[in-house]
Amino acid sequence: NTMFAAYAITLIYVALHWVFREPMLTYFGAKGETLELARSIYLTCLISILNDSGLFIFFSILRATGYINRHFYRLFDSIALNTVFEPVFIYGWLGFPRMGILGAPMARFISYLVTTCIMIFILTNTRGILHIGKKDLHLDLKFLLEYIKVSLPAWGQGLVQSITGLVMLKIAAPYGDRMLATMGIGSRLDNFLFMIGWSISGSASVMVGHNLGAGKVDRAETSITTGLKVYSLFTLGFFMLYFNFPAAVIGIFSHDPGIINFGSSYLKIVSPFYLLMGVGLMTGAAFNGAGSTKTPMVINFIAFLGLQIPIAIILSRVPAIGYRAIFIGIAAVFVFQCVAGWVMYKKGHWKAKEL
Repeated sequence: NTMFAAYAITLIYVALHWVFREPMLTYFGAKGETLELARSIYLTCLISILNDSGLFIFFSILRATGYINRHFYRLFDSIALNTVFEPVFIYGWLGFPRMGILGAPMARFISYLVTTCIMIFILTNTRGILHIGKKDLHLDLKFLLEYIKVSLPAWGQGLVQSITGLVMLKIAAPYGDRMLATMGIGSRLDNFLFMIGWSISGSASVMVGHNLGAGKVDRAETSITTGLKVYSLFTLGFFMLYFNFPAAVIGIFSHDPGIINFGSSYLKIVSPFYLLMGVGLMTGAAFNGAGSTKTPMVINFIAFLGLQIPIAIILSRVPAIGYRAIFIGIAAVFVFQCVAGWVMYKKGHWKAKEL
């Protein structure tokens, strides 16, 4: 039933994107070569998203059933495959056709599709966690309504972040293709660190749910604080790398001086606030694990729509700040999520949530 909900919603999302792809691309600043390249990869990206909607639910099942190590290995498999496939498809290595920029989303789709097939085998084979047969293939409307009630705020968390990302591209578009490229690179660098945080916070979230269900509130809190300590090691390490060697890091992706200049500024402004990122992620894990999904949704709405976008628009009009306002807006999200998340976490309302 959860899989049905995920695929149905994602299918609607993908269909709407495909129908309105041209006006959306042009509205958010794609033109000339950028528009042509975006068109060339759009369908592959959408199909990849459809596959992801199922894969990440499979990952959640592994975490919820206690197979956290298997979740880590499968996530590592997908990242490793993607790392190998990207240069193979982009540059045409090993006899494969040279696909250029289309090779990036194609590599991601194939690597995650392989992982999805592995996950289906793990979850449904006779010695696996689940044993799904024909008798199980029916919709439980009562369950679906309860699931949607709890999950809708969680969907809102991701939706507002996605919408904000598009708006930020619109704000960045007047600064040219180099700025748009920088936003893409910066997002990838942030997401690399986020992926580690999502794995840690996802596992902590499951432990919160299990421990609260067992009446062990102290262990639920310990799950969050331990996860925060572990993740802080990563945020500190990435901050030191990105802040001290920004040009070298951006240079891995592009040798264009303009992109390196924009990218170095991005890392100098944003990376110090990685140290606060973990607090926002881990407190959000506590709320989601307890079923108090409205709290992180409200925090995200304020952070992205009330702070990031207004800061980027208003400060970008100040000549001395200019394009840096966009990076300041991104950093402001980490600050607000940290402060608001910690305040709500310490208030402790999430501990009394019942499902």
